[in-house]
Amino acid sequence: MQKFNIKNEEEDKNLRHLLFKSFQSCNMNFLLGAGTSYPAIKTLGNIENTVQKLINDDKEQDANKILINFLEKIYETSTKINFTNNDNFSIEETKTNYKDFIFWLNNILLNRKNEITKASTNIFTTNYDLFLEYACEKIGSYFNYNDGFACKNKFFDKPVLNVSEFNKKITYCTNLYNHNTILPNINIVKLHGSLNWSIDNNTRTVILSNIFDKYNEICKLTKVKKKNHENIAKLINSIGLVTPTKAKFQKTVLEQSYYNFLRYFSNELEKENSILFTIGFSFEDEHIRDLICKALSINPTLQLFICSFNETSCKSYEKFFSEYNNVIIIYDDENTFSFSDCNKKLHIYFEDLITYD
Repeated sequence: MQKFNIKNEEEDKNLRHLLFKSFQSCNMNFLLGAGTSYPAIKTLGNIENTVQKLINDDKEQDANKILINFLEKIYETSTKINFTNNDNFSIEETKTNYKDFIFWLNNILLNRKNEITKASTNIFTTNYDLFLEYACEKIGSYFNYNDGFACKNKFFDKPVLNVSEFNKKITYCTNLYNHNTILPNINIVKLHGSLNWSIDNNTRTVILSNIFDKYNEICKLTKVKKKNHENIAKLINSIGLVTPTKAKFQKTVLEQSYYNFLRYFSNELEKENSILFTIGFSFEDEHIRDLICKALSINPTLQLFICSFNETSCKSYEKFFSEYNNVIIIYDDENTFSFSDCNKKLHIYFEDLITYD
């Protein structure tokens, strides 16, 4: 394991060289956790343990009540993302952070020297919200982003989630010389589902849904004094999310789409000469952490870069990954190292590749 303190001039210089070399030649993967959607969406805290304890005590109604209130807040935030004059400064700050990240990543993809790995990158995330999609829509003039849904352009079919969509590439052909150019592609892989996913009970597939409709349904259930717990449970199960309980992996295995996403995640990490750059991720999710540890063990060419928010996080990462030589922790020994701070540092490291219109 290596650690780089960005406040140390020599370590910062070495880190810049290492990242520049890695991002130019490796198969790029990113993992974004709850910390990247802060401050618009607060982290889960102890909700996972609280919900699981209630389920273990046969108090499923109380557990669903906590979950539906939790989901209501996230849906409310996501319905406001596209507002142009948003007076919610935490939402605006989070939107800016995501757009800065996608802007930087877009420039890296456009300027990579390695033709073999140039075309595509994966952004894995455990977040339910739609900030990432919003940023890709706003920045995506020179790249294609793919959220895994097929049949988007078909009139008679609903968009259906299919992991094979992540293998597609878009090629442009010039009119004059028929020169083919592969458009850079960003795959958005939401490991725990998304607010705009729904379960189609007839076909047992994951389809796109309207978040405003879902939000209105949730509000109707939470606003009434006498709760209809059967309807609450039905609504929670209809949303395409892996809810925050310790039993989520069992649900993940049962739902083929989630299983395929985790398998895709694992396969990408096992590719030769790959990197996984993580931001805002605590690694408390045992299932994802186990997949990463397995990949680190069997793939010595994999590099795991971890952006540590503070000293406490740094100690947790050291505990999880102390036995691995291919893990790099990035931290600031004087201040916190947030998503915004990470973006600023990456912009500095790669300023020679970034073009501003």
